[in-house]
Amino acid sequence: MWEGVLGCLRGTAPPVPSGPVRVTIGNTHRERFAQRRGGEPAASHPPQCASIGMTAATKNRVYLGIIVALLLVIVGLAYKFIVAGSTRGHDDGRVAIVLEPAERALMLREMREFVVAIERVTDALARDDLPAVAMAARAAGSARAHDVPVAMLGKLPLEFKTLAFATHRGFDAMAARAEAGATPKETLVALSTLLQQCVTCHARYALATTAVPSGR
Repeated sequence: MWEGVLGCLRGTAPPVPSGPVRVTIGNTHRERFAQRRGGEPAASHPPQCASIGMTAATKNRVYLGIIVALLLVIVGLAYKFIVAGSTRGHDDGRVAIVLEPAERALMLREMREFVVAIERVTDALARDDLPAVAMAARAAGSARAHDVPVAMLGKLPLEFKTLAFATHRGFDAMAARAEAGATPKETLVALSTLLQQCVTCHARYALATTAVPSGR
């Protein structure tokens, strides 16, 4: 057996016996005869090598199948984490984002902070107090987005994440323009854009948990 394997690796055929060969199978003996045909060279690819080649090809196919399966799993997880999130249908036609109770509470708290920031910006505009506008807007800026855990981000659909981060960046931009001396009217235009994003988000999504079937 090993002579055949080594012969395949060296590229040479193993010697073919010219006399009877006794093969032991279990407790019985069988005889087979191998005889070279006169003057003909030995086959360059004996049966032993062919069987070894088939085994290697089979292993390659198995390895390729495993790699493809792993890639599909990775792609599926990436799609779930980045694009789809954890969602289900809502009784009013919106998409319900399914979160743990603590995650839902965190999301609702962030939404309330948006409302508080908008109220303070509006109050500062009524007094023509641009530094107060900048301070109120900055409090709801992108720095607050870092408070969201990574596991929770994976449960948010891509469109929801896009709207949320755009809202945080909108508050940053409003604060920067107020610090640069933007007029109250320009600030109101920016505030109107932020409110449109809030309306869009609430019109399309609801928050839900396994404990609370549906929510605002």
